[in-house]
Amino acid sequence: MSVRLSHSDFRDFRTLYNYLCTCDPEPTAVDVIVACGSGPCKDMAVLAARLYHRGVAPTIVVTGFAHPSFGIHEATLMHQVLRQKGVPDSAIIVEESARNTGENMVLSAARLLERGIVPESIVLVSKSFAAARGRVTAHAQWPEPQPIVYSMATKPPFFWNFFRNWLHGRRHYFLSSILGEYERLFYRDYVEQGFIVPREFIQGIDDAYQRLKKRGFTGR
Repeated sequence: MSVRLSHSDFRDFRTLYNYLCTCDPEPTAVDVIVACGSGPCKDMAVLAARLYHRGVAPTIVVTGFAHPSFGIHEATLMHQVLRQKGVPDSAIIVEESARNTGENMVLSAARLLERGIVPESIVLVSKSFAAARGRVTAHAQWPEPQPIVYSMATKPPFFWNFFRNWLHGRRHYFLSSILGEYERLFYRDYVEQGFIVPREFIQGIDDAYQRLKKRGFTGR
């Protein structure tokens, strides 16, 4: 992505980011928290620990594989963070094989079933701008009987998240990831393949996406 970022581009990226970060209100109580890994990001485990200590759920599943691009194991990393935040091992289930969001759902459900847990409700904790896709993926791929799904994510303001990635030399990766997330909802065949259920199309949000595409920005 070599296009120079203008003020209007920044606003359009912020529009997409805020849409993708759409979360449910925090529930009073659910059966399980499912924290989905995303490379070296620890935010999901931090939020999962906060929810646990508030009494939202008695069990946390951390799910994610050994990511080849970052040299870390997502589930192990989140497990370590949970322990640092005072969550006991007895409350943590580690799922170490999921390579994508769909596998996060299927394999987490399988690990829970091994413990005799068939949740009626879950909080799905994702990285900030994966909250919207997390919800529709759970509705498509969590095995029957399907639980009630609350999708939550840490939601740092767009500027702060952009600046954090810029400091680490990941600005282009961050921006292309936002476009890629939006495309998975509407412009790739994820619905047709059963990866997600359809999500409401909002013209004003799509206008921001189309402007960025015309400017030469691409999704990953």
